[in-house]
Amino acid sequence: LIQGFYVNYERLIIGKKVVHIQSIGEVKTSQQLPRNKKPSNPRVTFDGRHWWMSVGFQEDFELQELTNES
Repeated sequence: LIQGFYVNYERLIIGKKVVHIQSIGEVKTSQQLPRNKKPSNPRVTFDGRHWWMSVGFQEDFELQELTNES
C-alpha cells in the first residue's frame, strides 16, 4: 500500500535544492527545481521505504512549421 498526500501548490516554496512543504517543513531535493515556474499538482508519496515528491511545471514550446523535407 502506497501512502501519499496532496500539497497545496500555492504554499509550496522552492529554494536552492530544497522545498518547503507547509505540512512537514523543509525537504531536500536531489535536483534543483525550477524557481521561476509555477508548480502544479505537487504530491508526496511513501513507498514503505522512501518518501518521494512529484510536481509538474508548465513548459512553453516554440511551434515549428512542418516541411516535406527530411
